[in-house]
Amino acid sequence: MDAGLPDSPAAEFAALQGRADLSRGRPNPGIQGPGALFGVQRTGIDAYTLYLQAELLAKRRSSRDALRAHDYLQQALRLDPKFALAWSALAELYTNDSVEWSEVFPADDIVGQGHDLASQRFLLGTNKVSLAAHDAAQRALALDPDNAESHWAMARVLHWFDFDWRGAAAENQKAREIDPANARILEQSAQLAISAGRLAEGLALAKQAATLDPLGMVFWEIGGAHHRLGDLEAAAEAYRHLIELYPARPGVHFRYGLVLLSLQQPQLALEQFEQDEPWYRNVGITLALDQLGRRAEADRSLATAERNWGNGMAYQISYIYAARGDPERALAWLERACRQRDAGPKNLTSQGVGANSWRDSRRNHAEQRVRHSERRHKTVMFMP
Repeated sequence: MDAGLPDSPAAEFAALQGRADLSRGRPNPGIQGPGALFGVQRTGIDAYTLYLQAELLAKRRSSRDALRAHDYLQQALRLDPKFALAWSALAELYTNDSVEWSEVFPADDIVGQGHDLASQRFLLGTNKVSLAAHDAAQRALALDPDNAESHWAMARVLHWFDFDWRGAAAENQKAREIDPANARILEQSAQLAISAGRLAEGLALAKQAATLDPLGMVFWEIGGAHHRLGDLEAAAEAYRHLIELYPARPGVHFRYGLVLLSLQQPQLALEQFEQDEPWYRNVGITLALDQLGRRAEADRSLATAERNWGNGMAYQISYIYAARGDPERALAWLERACRQRDAGPKNLTSQGVGANSWRDSRRNHAEQRVRHSERRHKTVMFMP
């Protein structure tokens, strides 16, 4: 284990520690150092410091850093299995779908070869992560039901894995009632509103969260809401700001590139896509090359995306076929995303349906979206 905290701005560490202080109680003058909080005698400074390390690493959102954060949280929980904040952080960490979770949860229960097998293995791995996330969130709630972070973590799990918008909204509302000034609880409220198609409400909540935490990830939601509302310059500004804060964050260059495509700037979009992780890079480059009229190169890039990233990027691959005016293949990839429980389709407008009707709702909205792209400018499909 690294001896010191991971590199990060001092303000980030202070903000994180301040949030933990509020979650765990007022400072206890009888304890010194970063564990000087009421009730931390139980947790101990070692587990507390490991938790802080994990939170700082997780904020970077890269797979490598997230896996290190996972290791730190496991160490913290071995030291103190009753550390509710660490269980909440672990549940939240599992909702990061940019992580190579196969390193933690190998899908070796299925053997064989082929496309269908790869999809089955991906789904099996996703199910294992989902079970671990539910377990962590349930433990956090059982240990500290009056802690806002416990309800926030459960809301994350219900939203990302179960597509249970109503259940997630109910848990998140409990979290807001306990801690109304918590930036990331407001951010989750914004995500839920945006997923439900309440874009103006989601944008307002996201801006509140940004005021409370100017170093937070909420500019992702701000950019996405502005993009869907058609305010492309504001969307671009939000993503540029996020890139300044977290240039290595997976997906941020991809999101900015989608805005640039909508602005009819494919060369600039191509430059952004080339800076992202390989899975985002391949899909984005294909979109940009298509808009640049370089179809042969785009076809080669698409073949690579389908071969290497067809599991985790099924939803994004559907963008390509929709933009090409091929609704049947676009819908086929959306159906694959549904089968694999891909988190991407939850970004399509929802009316708060539960998990059982999720697939039908997604397909209905997807059909409308793809057909709509045939009647209007293709950039409509470049929305996140």
